[in-house]
Amino acid sequence: MSQLCRSCACMVMLLIALTDACRAQQSDDDWTGSSVVVITAGAELKAGEEVITKLPFAAVVKVTAVRGNWLWIKNEKGWLRKKDAVLAKKAEDYFTALIQKDPTAEAYRRRGVVRVAIGKVANATIDFNLALKIEPGNATALNDRGNAYRKLGKLDRAITDFTEIISSGVSHPAVYTNRGMAYFDSKDFDKALADFSEAISIESKFAPAYEARGSYWRAVGRYENATKDFSEAIQVDSNFILAKNNLAWLLATCPLEEFRDGPKAVTYAKEVCDATAYQDADFLDTLAAAYAEAGEFENAVKYASEAVKLKERNSDPITSRLELYRAGKPFREQPPWDSP
Repeated sequence: MSQLCRSCACMVMLLIALTDACRAQQSDDDWTGSSVVVITAGAELKAGEEVITKLPFAAVVKVTAVRGNWLWIKNEKGWLRKKDAVLAKKAEDYFTALIQKDPTAEAYRRRGVVRVAIGKVANATIDFNLALKIEPGNATALNDRGNAYRKLGKLDRAITDFTEIISSGVSHPAVYTNRGMAYFDSKDFDKALADFSEAISIESKFAPAYEARGSYWRAVGRYENATKDFSEAIQVDSNFILAKNNLAWLLATCPLEEFRDGPKAVTYAKEVCDATAYQDADFLDTLAAAYAEAGEFENAVKYASEAVKLKERNSDPITSRLELYRAGKPFREQPPWDSP
């Protein structure tokens, strides 16, 4: 067995041992109503024998019921194996134990990804720094750190990390899309568009690049192009919730009447809310706007009110829209040419 294989085998055995130890300390009451972090990439979510979907590493989901070794994830409408998750409040300790046993670059990187997922983004950058100290130039760690810097608003640092990956010869659509979003946040729109388009030229079926470019087109008032790119993202990935939400928002709130379609906006927005069990405030906000455009103001008020209740902070924009719906008026986005 090669050294690499021995290392991988040890890591797997350690993961199993730590997972079993965690299970012994967690009762059903600990799980029910708690958020958990997925620790197995591609963890299956099942309904009976059917695999509903596969969850990525570090996905955070909420448990609403427990049955033996299975966790019911209401938002995803499926059962997740206990062995594929750890309680979110214990996730850092879980991965810290892994690092103490085997302090590899990958161990630090994985803890960093989990820290991002549970909202400890600044701490995550420390882990990515440690991973890169052990393995300078590690493209995955650079990409993760770049995404973390973007979340923190450190856009120059994010762009530097993504550019380092690209300069090393890596040509991956995700890296170009990520750098494009950092340029977009920096309001360097020409470079953002160039990166999104490059990502699509590398992989014509890369849905996130179409969604990101659609957001660019909407921001600059090119609504026909935005509609096409959001639609293409959905065609490539029919379960792409963000693309469906953004298309619904455009169809509901576009300042130009020719691009609005209330009934179609409702259809897309309902699909998104169905997929997330009506528990996401931003998606409910979109559904409310869609109903308002369709002239169904009672439903608009209902879902905007629910969105305000779910929104932990920055609910003022939704509250303002709610007042419009109560007055029987739909919401319209301000066109970029009217922006101050």
